[in-house]
Amino acid sequence: MKSKSNIHDKFLKSILSDKRLSKDFFRNFLPENIRAIIDLDSLISIDKSFVDSELKEIFADALFLCKLKEKDNDFFISIIVEHKSYPDKFVNIQILRYLANGYSEQVKNGKEIKPILVFIYYHGKRKWAPKTIGELIKDLPEELSEFVPHYNSIFIDLVRFSDEQLQNVGNVFLSSALTLQKYIHDPEQLIKNIELIFGTFFPEDYGNLLRTLIVYYLNTIQVDFVYLL
Repeated sequence: MKSKSNIHDKFLKSILSDKRLSKDFFRNFLPENIRAIIDLDSLISIDKSFVDSELKEIFADALFLCKLKEKDNDFFISIIVEHKSYPDKFVNIQILRYLANGYSEQVKNGKEIKPILVFIYYHGKRKWAPKTIGELIKDLPEELSEFVPHYNSIFIDLVRFSDEQLQNVGNVFLSSALTLQKYIHDPEQLIKNIELIFGTFFPEDYGNLLRTLIVYYLNTIQVDFVYLL
């Protein structure tokens, strides 16, 4: 039996392996100031991971390279997909390790260091705002705060997006895929919104991806049923 987490991870990674969908994803979810300095047409998905054997139990990643507009430099964009459907209090400590892996690997390979921009992608039921490492430390004196690691990431809590927002991402297939993941843990809402997900006309060249969408839906329903037994 496939694990539930692998089904969700593989679905998102297969969707974002299509350049049209990954471009539209980042066009919608990257902050405006970042979009202004990058060339999304240069975006490529790379078959690589900074997830080590221990982190593999916690999350998966999808890695991309993208160029800057005004310079010949490029940088990594990483989408971290949480295995758990509930919030993990220590996710930012785990991502600190992930970033260390990414930068260490670049040093080891003798390559020029590229920045790593991280997304945390979460589609669980419970509301969540990941705490920084500093916020995890009780009664941290201000004098010590500068010695605590700090970095920024982009957090996507998919369930908090309205159906209207997801329908307006500018790509009908991406809208359907994100809406399906939004409701995948809520069978009642999934049935209510089935027309929103599958009732759209998709261009012919999305045929393989449509099969991926249907298989993901059927596999998830099947796994959820098995887990209830």
